[in-house]
Amino acid sequence: VTETPSQMMSQSSGGSQFTPYTTEQKFTHNAEVMPLSKIVQLAEDTKCVTVVDTVKIKPNKSGWYYLTCYKCPKQCFGDAPPYRCVDKHETETEIIRYKMDIEVAAGDVKATCVFWDRECAQLLGISASDLRAEMLGIGITNPLVYPVQMDEITGRTIAVKLKWQVKWKTGSVMAIHDGGDFVNEIQSSFPPGDGPQGNLIKSDETIAKSE
Repeated sequence: VTETPSQMMSQSSGGSQFTPYTTEQKFTHNAEVMPLSKIVQLAEDTKCVTVVDTVKIKPNKSGWYYLTCYKCPKQCFGDAPPYRCVDKHETETEIIRYKMDIEVAAGDVKATCVFWDRECAQLLGISASDLRAEMLGIGITNPLVYPVQMDEITGRTIAVKLKWQVKWKTGSVMAIHDGGDFVNEIQSSFPPGDGPQGNLIKSDETIAKSE
C-alpha cells in the first residue's frame, strides 16, 4: 500500500521532516494496482498499475514517430519548416518523438497500450531522433517502415502505469518499471492466471536495456 504524504512525515526535535518518495512509491502514487483482466472491464477512465508481457507492435497509419511542437506537446505537421501544430505554433526544427501502439497481455487477456517517447526510449536504449537518423543513413525516410531494433520491445515482462481510456479501449502508458523485485511484488498480488505467462523475474534480474 502506498503511503500518503502525511504518513511519510516524521517528527524530529527540529520540526517536521519530509521523507521523499521512493521510485516505487512514485510509480504507484494516485493509481490503482490491478490485473489487466480487471482494467479492460473498467467503466470509467482510471489510472492503474499492472504487470504485462509486451507481445507485438501494432503498426498504425502514422508510423513509429511524430513531429512535436516546441511550445506544447501536440503534434506538428508539414513537409518542411516551419512545422505547425493545431494551435498554430511554429517550430523551425524537427523534434522527433516516439509513439507506438503495442499489444500487451496478461494470462489470456490482451489489450492495446500507447507507449510514448520516454518509455519507448527506455525500452530501446536510443532516442527517436537518433534512431531516425540511423534510418535516414541507410536511405529509409518512411515512418511506416519500422526499424529492426523495434524487436527489442517485444517479449518483455514489465510493470506499467497507465491511464485506461474507456472510449478508446486502450491504455495510455505514463511510466514503466523493469525492476525484478518490484515487478514480482505486483504480480504476486494478483490471482493465479491473471498475471503474465512468463515466470517471476529473479530477485536480482532486471530487463536488459539495448546497448
